[in-house]
Amino acid sequence: MLEKLIFLFLAFIFMGCTSTADTVINNTTTTTTTTTTISSQLIRLNINAPSLANNIVNESATQAIAVYLPPSYKLNTTQTYPVIYFLPGFSNTVDNFLSSSFVSLKQSMDNLITKNTIKEAILVIVNGKNIYGGSFYTNSDVTGNWDDFVSKDVINYIDTNYRTIKKANSRAICGHSMGGSGAITIGMKHSDIFGLVYALSPGLFDTNGLNDALTTWDSYFMNAYGRAFAPNLAKNPPYDDVNANRVKWESGFGNLTEKISTYKTNLNSLKLLTVEYGFYDYYSWIPKGCVYFNSLLTTNNIKNNLYKHNGDHESLLKSRIEQVMLPELSNNFEYQ
Repeated sequence: MLEKLIFLFLAFIFMGCTSTADTVINNTTTTTTTTTTISSQLIRLNINAPSLANNIVNESATQAIAVYLPPSYKLNTTQTYPVIYFLPGFSNTVDNFLSSSFVSLKQSMDNLITKNTIKEAILVIVNGKNIYGGSFYTNSDVTGNWDDFVSKDVINYIDTNYRTIKKANSRAICGHSMGGSGAITIGMKHSDIFGLVYALSPGLFDTNGLNDALTTWDSYFMNAYGRAFAPNLAKNPPYDDVNANRVKWESGFGNLTEKISTYKTNLNSLKLLTVEYGFYDYYSWIPKGCVYFNSLLTTNNIKNNLYKHNGDHESLLKSRIEQVMLPELSNNFEYQ
């Protein structure tokens, strides 16, 4: 009995000593390894906005942005990247476009890069929501110079702090609704900075656009629009009066014939100019304005794209960004 116990004990010791980290299955040795996945980075921060410093409504001179850095950014410290600048719509914040319940641009970029649908790029979400709900990304005597904030303050910060390709055809400006109209206007004014423009359901007027739009706007939106595009400093707050200064009210989303004439050279220099709208947009003046803008551009021999889809103002926003906008920008960027 004692000899049997000794034999079992030695057998147990022998088996323990011959085990290794490898597992032998059908005479094939397999070794388990751990793969480190390099992930993208998302940086939320507030930056100085000197262009807003002289506003008269105490708008903050620091503003929020979010910066998406692609997966290889950490690994290759000499590589430079094109940049997509995204402008949210009225009352939307930067965080709205980082939310999986609405549109997460980080998730969209990650998914498309992983699938090799798009090439790597930096993406910047720029705040356009001011204390009145929306800045319309225009220079205003009341709310501050939001065009300058985008085209100067944000650009300078990103180009100084991140490895960007510093030329127009490696920068895109895009946005939704108020942000779409902002992208068009900033793009046509600053084609030396932005070579690619993509506008989703932008605010654009045809010849009767203002009249049509006023039937769909509430006082909150109307007051913000007036403060941005047609402020009357001789009046008390809210500084706007559609009846006293109708020309400026028309010019905010409209006056497209004159704008195209003024900026025709800039528009012709753009590598990409795309506008899209939903057929069932509940702001019926937006599809009319988009079609009108396209017709004016085409008449002036300015290359542009007009896409129509079967959604409304934002029901297909996520899918349009992922399936159309981001791939189209990626295909038209210059990468060196």
